[in-house]
Amino acid sequence: MIAIYLFLESWIDLDVFIVIILLCIFLLFHVVVKYHTNKLRKEIDTVRANLIKTGTKIPLKYDELEIKTNCWVQEIEVDSGTESRNEHIDINLNVIIFEKTHRGHHFKEEYRINMEPEILRMKLALQNEVYFYYNANNFDDNFLDLDFLFKY
Repeated sequence: MIAIYLFLESWIDLDVFIVIILLCIFLLFHVVVKYHTNKLRKEIDTVRANLIKTGTKIPLKYDELEIKTNCWVQEIEVDSGTESRNEHIDINLNVIIFEKTHRGHHFKEEYRINMEPEILRMKLALQNEVYFYYNANNFDDNFLDLDFLFKY
């Protein structure tokens, strides 16, 4: 009887040890992923800031942008087992398209934005003017500055 108790006690200790090891691995993985994500964000912000400083800036009016909207309701299953239920979520997929010829080069770009269409149109109309930046040496190095859409 004592031998069985010691055997089970050693298994409990082993289970706790395995759980602690798995938790440490998970935390380490989480820290590494967060570090790389932050590093990537900083690199993107640096490239954008550099493009804003050195690139060519094209102002675009609200009416120069074409907005295509596709909205639908999707049913998803929440929880599992006896607690499961179906919920409906709204999906809003907007595509902002602009075509412009500037200094002999034709730009046609599309940007996908997940936002209520009315809110998107209102924010763009209130902004009145957005800016498109591009590198004159590499026309593929460009972006439309839409950061104001996600600020409150």
